[in-house]
Amino acid sequence: MDLVLFLCYFFPPLGGGGVQRSAKFVKYLPENGWHPIVVTVRPNLRNRIEQGVDYSLLGEAEDSRVLRCRSIEGSGLYAFLHRLRLRKIMFEVEGTIPLLHMDYKIGWYWPALRRSQEAIRRSPVRVIYSSSPPYSAHLVARRLKQKYGLPWVADFRDPWTLVATYRPRTRLHGMVDAFLERAIVREADVLVANTELNKANLLARYGLPGEKVRVIPNGFDPADFPPGRRPEEKEFMISCFGKFYAMRNPEVFFHACRNFIQLHGNIFLRFWGWQPREVRRAARKILPQGTWEIRGRIEHDQAVREMQRSAVLLLNLPNEDCRHWIPGKLYEYLAADRPILLIGPEGGNAAQILRETGTGQAVGENKEKIFAILESLYQCCGQGEPSWKPDREAIYRYNRRLQARELAAIFTDVLGMKAGTERMV
Repeated sequence: MDLVLFLCYFFPPLGGGGVQRSAKFVKYLPENGWHPIVVTVRPNLRNRIEQGVDYSLLGEAEDSRVLRCRSIEGSGLYAFLHRLRLRKIMFEVEGTIPLLHMDYKIGWYWPALRRSQEAIRRSPVRVIYSSSPPYSAHLVARRLKQKYGLPWVADFRDPWTLVATYRPRTRLHGMVDAFLERAIVREADVLVANTELNKANLLARYGLPGEKVRVIPNGFDPADFPPGRRPEEKEFMISCFGKFYAMRNPEVFFHACRNFIQLHGNIFLRFWGWQPREVRRAARKILPQGTWEIRGRIEHDQAVREMQRSAVLLLNLPNEDCRHWIPGKLYEYLAADRPILLIGPEGGNAAQILRETGTGQAVGENKEKIFAILESLYQCCGQGEPSWKPDREAIYRYNRRLQARELAAIFTDVLGMKAGTERMV
């Protein structure tokens, strides 16, 4: 079995959406002929607060070698400021210094580089894989490629500067980001994007050949979703997992919900995870008491159970500039087999996935339309008739097991490319 050095900061037991992609690749790569040696961060006070912890995902890497290294990121000071509700001060200070803000986690660079070099010296690693954000993973991989000449696959879980919402703090920040992104794009043997649009943007900006950028979307693991679970009959539960973003006017959604709740007596709205202040304020102001709640983070296996017992799965996007954005939880919603309501751009990429898979509807910030969709879902549920017709074949495209097979094929391709180059020399 071939070895791949797998560089990813976010990995179990840390929680959050960025963890899933790497953890599931590591789980399924061995059955496709590749054994990962994972170089990741050692959980500390700061990343535990930022990401939460999820021990239910630790089993994904039980057959792989996981090398954890510390990260210098002022975790003690961060935890202290967090207790005082002053951590924004630290964000502001770090944000003024190029390479120091959270998108880089630059304090992980040197420890990860040392641990990676040790792994390469001790094991016959054949390919390097790096996953961002944070971008320090790519910077480590770039240095390793320069030193050892190993093929390198750089995975952009999210785009970097090529996104409408990218706003560098200063001109210097923008110049540093652009320089490093250009270097990574040029020097990596293959780039992996998470959507076709992000691939097109990379090709257009950097004039790359089409075969250099591959697309592997985010997805879900069917093994996490046991069949047969149905929603609770006693109440019509609308559930949002992770952040419900502060939209231009979050009150629009909550006014629609209030009208819906007042019409029926068994409606309940539940948010799992931290929510922005504007969202909490709007919910308290508008929704009747006892019809909603915000709960804390939960582990992934419990989240799956709660998804499957919900009547409607809710997510949103902040504004029209986020048309490109596909929240990672959307893919897990697909597997939960419950209707999905997206509050966001009707012409965006997330809305397109809902249409292609037949799993839900997207609607903009329109109170009457939101109410009409909720009412339609409620009536169909009461009549025992599904209001949506999922396309199982379209949903299967987002199967993590299939995606690991695609990544393994990319590793094999870059090995072949390297061998071909050596023969020409």
